[in-house]
Amino acid sequence: MGASNENSMILIVDDDPLNIDILSEFMEKSGFSVLHASNGQEAIQLAETTPPDLILLDVLMPGIDGFETCKQLKAGKATKEIPVIFLTSLTDTSDKIKGFKAGAIDYITKPFQREEVIARVTCQIILQNQKKELSRLNEMKDQFLSIISFDITGIFSMLVDSCEVLMEKISNDCDDDIQNSLEEMRTSAQNGYKMVMNLLDWSEQQLGAQEFASKDLEFL
Repeated sequence: MGASNENSMILIVDDDPLNIDILSEFMEKSGFSVLHASNGQEAIQLAETTPPDLILLDVLMPGIDGFETCKQLKAGKATKEIPVIFLTSLTDTSDKIKGFKAGAIDYITKPFQREEVIARVTCQIILQNQKKELSRLNEMKDQFLSIISFDITGIFSMLVDSCEVLMEKISNDCDDDIQNSLEEMRTSAQNGYKMVMNLLDWSEQQLGAQEFASKDLEFL
């Protein structure tokens, strides 16, 4: 497990130093790097300057509580995509629903069980990495489609124009077979252009579906 976690940074936010020590030990022994903050405001500032891969956020803290901290993180441009797992001793369903509405993706209840903490954190890190990889592939696909759109459609457009120019210039000086051949070439080029444009439209629709699917990962 450690090898897959060694490049991941976890921000632990808790006003109890003992909880920070316990969770830091859990994380570091499993290969994670660790940052920590003792209150919500400190956590927001740290997440903005050194964005972690995941935040473990205590619900009950002095100052702004975990719910408000999470809302502010999700409202920030630099922090909105960072997954947040709440740390809490609260067990009421209403509290959990409130946390999910604030933007949390999971809960870990106190007292902490090492295996549960590592399993939940690792699962979310894997999902986050998958989202990043999907985003990277989508960007590559965008670039590829852009190249196709410019190069291939340009070729077909040039063929259509060339056929039309030739047909105008030699319309009175060639037999019907040549004229028919030029007409067929123009029609084929036009059909090829339409086919490429339809393929591009279909690919963009598929890309949109993949982007939507990547957002769905937040709710797994």
